Amino acid sequence: MNIIASASATGTENTLTVQNVQNMIDALDSVEAVEAMDTDGQNAVYMEVSEIWDAYYELSEDEQHWL
Repeated sequence: MNIIASASATGTENTLTVQNVQNMIDALDSVEAVEAMDTDGQNAVYMEVSEIWDAYYELSEDEQHWL
């Protein structure tokens, strides 16, 4: 699943907000859960974290300070 796409806009308007990015962070599994995953599961979490970083960098500097 591309979580940026789920937080991004339809059309030309960008609806990515601090709350969207925070929701993505909050949806991540706990460290304990990730440690218990197999390699495929851990790789999936890695991809989610990478997408969260991409979304974070789409925010303005002022918005980034809220996270």
